[in-house]
Amino acid sequence: MTSLIAWMFNEHGVELLLNQNPLTGWLIIGAVVYLETAVIFMLFLPVDSLLLAAGAFLAAQQASLLLPVAIFSISALLGDTTAFSLAHSRFGRAMTHGKWVSRVKINRTRAFFKKYGAVAIIACRFIGFARSFSPLAAGLSKISTKRYIAYDAIGCVAWTFALLMLGHRLGRISWVQMHLTGLSVALVVAALLVFAVQGAILYVSKRK
Repeated sequence: MTSLIAWMFNEHGVELLLNQNPLTGWLIIGAVVYLETAVIFMLFLPVDSLLLAAGAFLAAQQASLLLPVAIFSISALLGDTTAFSLAHSRFGRAMTHGKWVSRVKINRTRAFFKKYGAVAIIACRFIGFARSFSPLAAGLSKISTKRYIAYDAIGCVAWTFALLMLGHRLGRISWVQMHLTGLSVALVVAALLVFAVQGAILYVSKRK
């Protein structure tokens, strides 16, 4: 387990794995992508940096992005769908009828997804902490399953392609290759700052 964690946080771990067996490497990374949202307390997994590193590997090998995009997109969608389905299970019912989540917050979540449904589902895929919680929140909001899966599929493909392409472009720069983990953290922090600023603006506008 310790070696697995060390591999995930090693800038060159992805490159070493993919050099040994590309298909196995894609599937392992896909499993990590799945776990990040399927298991809510796995939000610490460095999925963004893994995809950036995978994109850098593809650039170095001059390989096609088609297979990785397909594997990671499907993995992301399955992870989100697992968490979304959890909201309709006994666990979800316990949350909505128990004291874990207040009725006021559930109603606000429902109103949020009703108003910003498609945009929210797609945008949350690009924000680390939101990506981990949004599928469960969407399930609790009672949004249509077909509608959620349709928009989430768009978000998963767009997110996967964007990160792989970013890694593909930046991976040709030697400095970036040595600091992929730091770069991914910076991207997450930037997304959080944008989210925080937007939230502050919304809060101030409501106070007026």
